Amino acid sequence: MVPRNEGEVIIDYPKPLEPVTAVRSTLITSSLMSLRERGLFERYDALQTSPHRQKIMNLVAGEWLPILAAVIISTALAIAVSALVMQAMVRGRRDGEEH
Repeated sequence: MVPRNEGEVIIDYPKPLEPVTAVRSTLITSSLMSLRERGLFERYDALQTSPHRQKIMNLVAGEWLPILAAVIISTALAIAVSALVMQAMVRGRRDGEEH
C-alpha cells in the first residue's frame, strides 16, 4: 500500500496482471437497449449480418461472454451505429438542414 495525501491509500494492482478473458453480456445488452430506446434497433437489426445474430439477440444480461465475442459484437455495434449516424447526416443535408 502506498500512503497518499490526506490519508488516502492506493492498493497496487496484483502482479502479474491477468489478461481479460470474458466480459458480462450486460455491456452488449445495454447497447442494444439504447438502440431500442432511440428507435434505431430495427435499422441496426436490418444491417446485422453476423452468423451469431440469434445469439446476440437472445443474450441475457449478466452472462459471461468470451472476450473475442464481445469485441466482435461491440465492433459490429459501433460500425452499425456509425452507419446510421452517417445516413441521418446525409438525409439531413439532402433535406436542406444545416449541420
